[in-house]
Amino acid sequence: MQIILEKGVMNQIKVHYEQAIYTLAERGLSNRRIARDLGIHRETVSRYLKSKPAKVHTGSASTPSSCYGYVRIIQDKLLQGRSFIRIFQDLKVECGFSGSYYSVRRYTKTLNLRLDPPLDAWKRVLVKRCK
Repeated sequence: MQIILEKGVMNQIKVHYEQAIYTLAERGLSNRRIARDLGIHRETVSRYLKSKPAKVHTGSASTPSSCYGYVRIIQDKLLQGRSFIRIFQDLKVECGFSGSYYSVRRYTKTLNLRLDPPLDAWKRVLVKRCK
C-alpha cells in the first residue's frame, strides 16, 4: 500500500487523490467502492465529500463589461498616462460610471494600451541635470 499523505502535512491526502474522490463520486460510485479503489479509509472519502468546496462562478466571457460603453474615454486617458485609479475616478465624476474600480482595472488591462506615465516636472529637471 502506498503512503498517500503529503510530507509535513498531517491528515491531508494528495491533490490527485482528492480529485479522484470527487470524480468517482460524481460518477455515482459508493464511498466504500471509492475507498477500496483508491486504497484509503471510507471515512476519509466521506470527510472529503462532505467538505467539498462549492463551485465558484467566475463570470463568463459572454457577459459584457460595465466599462464597454466607455472604451474611447478609457483609451484616451491611458494615452494621457493616467493610472487605473485616476481613470476610475474620472469616469465616476465625469460620466456617472456605476461600476467598480476593479472592473475598470480588469478592462483596462485587456486593452494593452498602458503607456509609461509622464514624468513629473521635477523629474524632468533631474534628468536634464544628470545629462
